[in-house]
Amino acid sequence: MTSAQQHKRFQVSRIVLATDLTIKSDAATDYTKFLARKFHSVVLIVHIIDKTLHNVVARAIGRPTTAGLRTERMKDLLQVKSNISGAGIPTREILYEGHPVSSVLVMLARQRKADLIVVAANQKLAEAELSTLSVLEDVLPACQCPLIVVGMRRYRERRLPELSTVMYIEAGSGTSDLSASSYSAAFADQAGATLTTLKVEILDAVSERSDRIKPASYRDAMIRGIVDVTEERNADLIICSLSKKKHIAQKERLYLIRYLIMLARCPVMILCT
Repeated sequence: MTSAQQHKRFQVSRIVLATDLTIKSDAATDYTKFLARKFHSVVLIVHIIDKTLHNVVARAIGRPTTAGLRTERMKDLLQVKSNISGAGIPTREILYEGHPVSSVLVMLARQRKADLIVVAANQKLAEAELSTLSVLEDVLPACQCPLIVVGMRRYRERRLPELSTVMYIEAGSGTSDLSASSYSAAFADQAGATLTTLKVEILDAVSERSDRIKPASYRDAMIRGIVDVTEERNADLIICSLSKKKHIAQKERLYLIRYLIMLARCPVMILCT
């Protein structure tokens, strides 16, 4: 697909906000509202109850599963809806029960023809119904649309959403990277933002032997350097890409993206190419 074709086809008419209804999701809600106003999108607010997880917790504390759980969650979901729709944005709420949450989210995103999914970062695997790792490894390759993860640093700093500068991190030169670069240009153009590109040689983190990785200290220093550049250039959104193909360089990209989500001030958009 040419750059002109990518621009012509670009749209963000439906945004899925996947929320766990905790205070940690507030930054993702605010960012979704910001994007919806900019792109004139409909927002589908999704909360998925992992019944298996809740039943395990209930048994562990010696209590039966609360019959009013669904009612309680719907009440919280409607509060999020009120927050977004109060800004004049068309919204629909979806409360769903299923397991695993990642598979349910993929099903809903595909059924509703989502153009974008927004989630809040959650690094704690034991506590998360939808962890950051699960989002990157399970949801992204299957959902057929880009994903934005709003990290905890943005939540802690309470920064207002902006979209003046978009930074695309180019970690290769193959066909998939060209497609990601074209999408980034189309997104920035439609948002009225300036696009900057940071070229990173991801294989620098891989040693000469294809089955060995350089020490974590080297990789972490590389990521810290990338974060510093994004802050120097006042990036409001970072765009990266992951390939569906499994190989060692892909593992390095996954490592890079997970830590960018943790360390960067701005949200991170991930494209599956």
